[in-house]
Amino acid sequence: MGGGIILQKVRFGNRKNQPEAIALYDRNGYTRIPNYGQYEGVENSVCFEKRLPSLP
Repeated sequence: MGGGIILQKVRFGNRKNQPEAIALYDRNGYTRIPNYGQYEGVENSVCFEKRLPSLP
């Protein structure tokens, strides 16, 4: 194998006014993290991260 991209984590932002989506991420192992990048300082955003399992 060669030249592939290996992802170690997924990060994204979501609006706080979407409680169903936030509950889904919470239930599925995503961790809330400080707002980053374009979400930094945005009060109506919440950011999540999930570490992905390593491949053998």
